[in-house]
Amino acid sequence: TDFDAAYRSATKLHKGGRFTQAADKFTACMELCNLIPGFADKLPSLYNNRSAMYEKAGDKWEQSLADIEVLLTLSPKHIKGRWRRARVLQKLNQCREALVEVCVVAHLDRERELRGEEKGVSVDESIVAAIHEGVVEEDMAEAAAAMKAHRGLPSPFLSQLFLRSFGSWIPLLKSPPQPPPSAEEHLAAARDAEAPLASRVTAVLAALRCLTAHRRFQGALDDACPVASALLAEAADGGGDAAGGAGGVAPEALAALHDLVGTYAHLNHDLAAAERHYNAALELLLAGGAGPANGGAGEAALPGGRERFRGEVMVRLAGLMLDSGRMEDASKGYDAGILALPDDDPYGLIHRSQLYLIKQDAAAARRDLETAIRRDPSNVVAHNRLVGVLTILGEADAASECMSNAKAVDTEDDVDLCVTEGEMYLSRGDVVQGFGLLDRALERDPGHVHALCTRAGVLLQIFGALQSGQPAPPGLPPASLEDVRSAFEQVLAVDPHNAQAVLQHGQLVLGTTADPSVHDSVFAAFDEAVVRSRSDADAREIVKMRAFARAQREAAEVFKAASGQV
Repeated sequence: TDFDAAYRSATKLHKGGRFTQAADKFTACMELCNLIPGFADKLPSLYNNRSAMYEKAGDKWEQSLADIEVLLTLSPKHIKGRWRRARVLQKLNQCREALVEVCVVAHLDRERELRGEEKGVSVDESIVAAIHEGVVEEDMAEAAAAMKAHRGLPSPFLSQLFLRSFGSWIPLLKSPPQPPPSAEEHLAAARDAEAPLASRVTAVLAALRCLTAHRRFQGALDDACPVASALLAEAADGGGDAAGGAGGVAPEALAALHDLVGTYAHLNHDLAAAERHYNAALELLLAGGAGPANGGAGEAALPGGRERFRGEVMVRLAGLMLDSGRMEDASKGYDAGILALPDDDPYGLIHRSQLYLIKQDAAAARRDLETAIRRDPSNVVAHNRLVGVLTILGEADAASECMSNAKAVDTEDDVDLCVTEGEMYLSRGDVVQGFGLLDRALERDPGHVHALCTRAGVLLQIFGALQSGQPAPPGLPPASLEDVRSAFEQVLAVDPHNAQAVLQHGQLVLGTTADPSVHDSVFAAFDEAVVRSRSDADAREIVKMRAFARAQREAAEVFKAASGQV
């Protein structure tokens, strides 16, 4: 028949790689179907074949997609058509819709599996990964502006962790000043317009330090920083020579105030303001020269002394550059800050080691941390970080020796060290010992975010093993789904936007709850966590999960419609 001849011709052209001509022949077949009684049922197959020819032609994506749309109208569960639609949508840069089709294909294959049938299509995972990455890149581009514009302090735990990474803050945080006078009294003195500017600057410095030492970080940001900013503006308008300081205030006091306001802007993710204040502090130190006779009123405003203070501001500025993705500037800034710090100060090296870890240069991080320990053999933070780096490098014996050294110099039973030791045992497969150390750390500090998050991760692993038929590790109780969810909820109670906890808790809820309103709350948590992320890496992990979860939810509706369930 004419139909058979046209079909044979289309097949021959296809085999010969003449895809556009083959598509034309399939068009002829379709026209004949409309003329020959009883041939209409061949149309889905012909639309499928012609869409395949347009796809293989490499430049007819719109024509291919149009045929697929008709095919899926005629045969909504045509799995090969669904998979082709995903591929073609990717070529048309419509990755979000393509990802939904990938998930529909998974639904259809699962249905076939339940019926005891073979998979309906061989899915190329590299194409799936490229589609997923396309959605992630699009979402990250949208999130970048929101992340940059977002303001908000991290959790108190993380705020304290940031401050404790600088030597001059450690004594104040360990032994906070006790009222009277209270921070509120200091603030009242700072607001007294009749008082000399110098005394008001001294008062607001005292208020900020008192609030910070007592972990009242939000109060410092909301109540004290606006007063400090107003006084800095007044000092800038007040003139005065370099020796006397602006408005009669010692340059060192103004530098200390700029640094504190900059630190809170940094914590609040207002990186542009933080950079202005850090640079202003450094300029004031330079303008102030040696200050009032090394130990006068101006020098006393600088915690840890001029040399340490200047170096720490430079290291904070380098950290800000790292946070804003300026890796090369951050590297130069750390180098300069380390040179400016006293020879016995280990903290600049500790900070730079984090830059090396981000660059995936664990060997360089190790060198910095070993140098930090030589500078200060009793520094538990440096020992603690080095254990983690040695674990990354796979040097188990060296990590154990470093942990022993750390415990030997740890006079305060450091909680962070206990958590790191627990992680060290976990990395070696000793779940019982590692889990026990995490519990011990949490007995001493129930709000330790890192310990809570690591513990929740262990419970998730135990639960996963149980689900796959493996027993729980000897000495540990079985972990139920509710145990795991509760563990991540404990993390979120302390650090509501912790990226890892939001991600894992969201996966658990989405995988075990069908309630759309609950799903909506999970997606809202994802959205908020992305905006509040302090690093692209954290944001990307959440965006990847969110993209697939949203696609799966849409795919479920498409599958229901294809099955005639809606």
